[in-house]
Parts: sequence; C-alpha cells; structure tokens
Amino acid sequence: MSNKIFLAGVTALLLSGAVVAETEDSSSSTWIGHYVGFTGGYSRGAADPTANAKANGYFITTDPGQLDPVASHDIKAGNVSGTVFWGVNRQLDNILYGVEIDLYLTDYNEPYRSGNITYLTQPAHTFEINSRVKSNIALSLRPRLGYITGDYLFYLSLGPVLRHFEYNFKFTDTFASEYADKSDEQWSLGWAAGLGFEQLLKGAWSLKVEYLYSSYDDIVDMESSLRTVPADGFKHSLEFKEQSFRVGFYRRF
Repeated sequence: MSNKIFLAGVTALLLSGAVVAETEDSSSSTWIGHYVGFTGGYSRGAADPTANAKANGYFITTDPGQLDPVASHDIKAGNVSGTVFWGVNRQLDNILYGVEIDLYLTDYNEPYRSGNITYLTQPAHTFEINSRVKSNIALSLRPRLGYITGDYLFYLSLGPVLRHFEYNFKFTDTFASEYADKSDEQWSLGWAAGLGFEQLLKGAWSLKVEYLYSSYDDIVDMESSLRTVPADGFKHSLEFKEQSFRVGFYRRF
C-alpha cells in the first residue's frame, strides 16, 4: 500500500467520523463504558541496527574499525499510520481509569545502501553493505489514567506492545567476490507510553488526539557468515524506537 493511498483512506475515515459526530442527535455526558474507534496520523521510526564484523581469517584485525560503522548505520523515516482500537473506561469523581487495546498499521519499510566503499587495507578493492528494516503491524494493551474536566479528558497510558519486524542484511566486496546474506523475521515485545486528550462530542462520539512513544530492544540476535570463510562475517542486533501523532474518533457504548 502506498503512502498516498493509505493517507487518502485515513483522511476519508476521519472526515466520515466527523460528519457522524456532528449529526448525532442524542447526548451523553459520561465517560464510563466500552468504546471503539480509529485514528490516523504520522509516525517517525528509527531503526538502530548493530553489525559487528568478525575477523578470523578473511577480514584482518583493522577491518572491523571500518566495516562496523557502515554496517550499523541508523535507518530513520516518517510514515503515515492508522489505528483501530477498543477500550473500557471507569470513573471515580474526576479520575478516569481503564484499558485500551489497539491494532496499529503503518508503512515503515526502509532500506540503507552504503554504495561502494574503498577498503582502507586494500585500496584497489571495495565493499558494499545493504540493509533493510520493515515493520507494518503492532498490537498493544495499555492501561490508562486520566483527569476529567467537563467534556475534556487528559490522560497518560503505558503498557506492552507486540510488533512484527523484518531485518535484511547483505555484504559484498570485490576483493574475492565475497558476500554474506542474512534475513530474520520476528515478533518483538516492547513498551509504549502515551499522552492524550479527548473531548466529548454530540451523541456518543468523542474526539481523540494522542502522542505515543514506543521502544523495542533485542529484536534480532543472529550471525551472517561469509560464503567461503564461515568463521568470518557479522554479528547482528536490532533496536527500534518510534514516535507517533494520532487524531481520530471513537464511539462509546
């Protein structure tokens, strides 16, 4: 799905929700109960791969000092995103507490290409490193705690999130036409913290605005070996951070 098509769909959903919220005749003044809704927004993801070269025959001892920073290059990108969610609220005077489950979809699929880089130890030859991190879906469960003032709610949320990742790495060079090629695919458990604002609209509808920060450590733990010298290659790990800004609507039941 392209960013433009995805953004158009999210925009249409938000506009339709706004129309429904404005035309609803009945009124509600309580936050208590179940609700379902959707948001659309913008997310900024930062993948932090680490790849350390192993020098056991093909690479010499000084090669990792040049290879590691290139192989461990950060991959950052912004993408549109969308979320559908279900939650339940309870209220004690002006204090709201509850839990929310959301299914999060985004379009993060970002490559890194080093281009041909001349070996410091072999100036007549070059190496190249290509990597890619992809992550399009996540599921989170976040308890919420907020403060109600009239038709407005300000809240904090914090909880676990399960997210799917794909990581691809490829090394090639011209010294001996050597290469290492490795991929991994994992569901990773992280955490997400949010700061949000909600407003009661007409009927059972509410407006939702939210900032969310999420973090994932130890996503992959793998090694990639050179084709002809298996003792040499790279040891890999991956971390990922993301900031999201979301706007949407939900309906209380």
